[in-house]
Parts: sequence; C-alpha cells; structure tokens
Amino acid sequence: MATNVPTTSPAQPPYKRVQQKSDFDCMWACIATLTGKTIEEVKKVAIDYGHIPDHGPYWFHDDALISKVLVPLGFSGSIWRSSESYTDIEHNIAICLTDYLDETELGRAVLFVRTPSSPGAKTGDCCVIDPAFWIDAKDHVRRDLKDFKMPWYIGVTRLATVKTQGK
Repeated sequence: MATNVPTTSPAQPPYKRVQQKSDFDCMWACIATLTGKTIEEVKKVAIDYGHIPDHGPYWFHDDALISKVLVPLGFSGSIWRSSESYTDIEHNIAICLTDYLDETELGRAVLFVRTPSSPGAKTGDCCVIDPAFWIDAKDHVRRDLKDFKMPWYIGVTRLATVKTQGK
C-alpha cells in the first residue's frame, strides 16, 4: 500500500498537499494528503467498505466514521479531543478542526504534522497542511502555529503492516 512518507526538511512540507475541491471535502482532502491518494480514491474506500452511500447524504466529521475510513488506508484514528494550542496535541499526526464555531459544532479540517526532535519527543518541527482552495498559497503549509486555533483534533497513528503468509 503506497502512502505518503513524511520528510524531515523544514523547507518541504512533510506530505504532498491535496487541495479540497468544494467547501465540504476538507476531511477527504486531509486523508488524501496523509495517504498519498486522491480525494476520489479515499471516497471510494469509504464507499467500498460500506461506510458511506454512493451519493450521500453524509456528514464526514464523525470520529468513528473517520477512523473506519482510515483503517483500510493504513492508519487508525482516536476520538475527538480538545486542545487549547498545538502544543496540547498528543499525536505526531492529527486531523484538526480550525475555524470552529461552538454554536454549530462545525469547523473545517486541516492536517497537523509533528516531526519529533528525537524518538518519543513531544517537541520538533510542526506544521499544518491546509487543504482549503480559497486561502493564500503562503498558508498552504503553516509553520507559525502560535496563534493558529485548532480546538479539536483526532490523533492519527500509522498501523504496523502485518505480512500475511504467502505474500
């Protein structure tokens, strides 16, 4: 299974950004960025595994549904967790909500990536890959996260690959 492999260079984004195509596919674009697939390929996985209907309706911000889509792509996801700052994010990879509105409990998804300074470290090079099509190109990959609000996140972990007999 081909997946994007993070780089360690601060000059390069750790994953190749996939831009969302509509106002409602930011979560698909984040998963596509993480896995090195297209938005259509990620949606096909969700349809093929019976997690969403072919033509909606669906709202793709449910943590259980996101986790079900991540697994066949080689990742697992946590439940939604709250954060006051990017420093609160306990995972090195996370799908985060930004532009979040408490009244509607809605936000848009971005991909947070931390390249630890050493194994197990909670510090290191951090960035957010933002799939939004309407933002300035300089904000596609953000490294200054001090004032960038991400009040909710799903921690993402790469699954260990299990080699089956005969393969």
